[in-house]
Amino acid sequence: MKHFLRLTDLAYSDIEKIFETADAVAQGGFERILDKKTAVMFFPETSIRTRVSFEKGVHLLGGQTVLFPPEALDKKERIKDVVGYLNNWADLIVVRHKDMSVLEEIAKYAKVPVINALTSVNHPCEMMSDMYALSKKRDDIKKCRFLFMGAKGNIGLAWKEASEAFEFSLEQCCAKGYEIDGLTVNYDIEEAVRGKDVVCTDSLPAEALKDFEGLQITKAVMDKANPDALLNPCPPFYIGEEVSEDAIDSPYFVGYEFKKSLLPVQQAIMIFCLTSEGEAINDYSGFRLETEHLVLKKPVLDDWKALYKNIWSRDESAKYMLWETTKSEEEAEERMKRSVNWQYNNKYAFCVYPKDIGEAVGWAVMCPCGPDAFEITGVALGPDFVRKGYGREILKAFEEAARSEGAVKLISGNRAMNVASRELQKACGFVFESLSEEKQDPRTGEKYFIENNVKYL
Repeated sequence: MKHFLRLTDLAYSDIEKIFETADAVAQGGFERILDKKTAVMFFPETSIRTRVSFEKGVHLLGGQTVLFPPEALDKKERIKDVVGYLNNWADLIVVRHKDMSVLEEIAKYAKVPVINALTSVNHPCEMMSDMYALSKKRDDIKKCRFLFMGAKGNIGLAWKEASEAFEFSLEQCCAKGYEIDGLTVNYDIEEAVRGKDVVCTDSLPAEALKDFEGLQITKAVMDKANPDALLNPCPPFYIGEEVSEDAIDSPYFVGYEFKKSLLPVQQAIMIFCLTSEGEAINDYSGFRLETEHLVLKKPVLDDWKALYKNIWSRDESAKYMLWETTKSEEEAEERMKRSVNWQYNNKYAFCVYPKDIGEAVGWAVMCPCGPDAFEITGVALGPDFVRKGYGREILKAFEEAARSEGAVKLISGNRAMNVASRELQKACGFVFESLSEEKQDPRTGEKYFIENNVKYL
């Protein structure tokens, strides 16, 4: 269990893990990880983007939310006592409150993770979302040069915190008297923007508008930044104040696109916080095995097309399995979502990709079945990809993986009438051990037996 209060509390490896988890979430992973869990949230009525993405994020992960206004934390009752009661029912606490010390006190007494959804000194969830979105556009985000145009406030301070956590260069452009301590400041916007890759802004207080005249981010100003520079104003932004309409209408503007990442990133932050120190997140999205001719790896949602073509729509592939063929592209897309979620949460569940074509042609699954044994529960290849030696390579890869996990026994089975599967296992050193009780195929009513084979490692 971990809190998420400041970006600078994180090791860079933690940031990378959150980004990896966001990738997995975006592909359909962790679908029910918050099942039967409750997130207690404190948001003002005026919150739009952060609140909507948090509430939807909890719902999509299978959890439920209970919402209070931040003023509920300003009552006469001690924070210690409020949190003492919430510990009975909450699995997660998400707080937007101007006073950072309130969040620190909640975290002090909470037995569940506390997530900072904005204070007067930082906005770590939004910064993580923006940096995640930027990582999809730039190969090395640490090399990007940032400019913040705005007054000292929570967003400017949030960008300073992000620059320390991500180790990127950040400068400020502002009117005199609005400087952020520790940043290089330029009072000329055209000079400040030169050489910059990302330009960020914050809305200006009414009393500062006159002071900031001549510092507005316009398209002409953005034209003086580096080629392919990005304009990322913090919402809500106001046309004619910190930004011009032609800047927002220009290709430089990435505001809507970047905020789309709030959903998977905040989901990833919740997942990260709910895991214990040193505990691996139950996600294996990057795990793979390789053989001479194959890559066994986790699928992505777009793989439905290849799987539908190569195996799911083929009657001969389903002959000895317990699944129905897929009848339409729409059905294939839905099947892919279920498959991605299941495989991301099961270490040795893979789709099979021949290296020469790079598309999914089947799947292979191995599961632990005791303290010292693994069982290969299914290997299926499209009919155009059998008799190529792929089955032998898959069984050999699973054998090596089981041995690396400390297993002394690998189990595999086949229907008694599936001669090809029996011969493959025999060729790979498996020996017959037992015959199952009679089973019935739920699709056809056909009776059959499973031959249980074993290989001692």
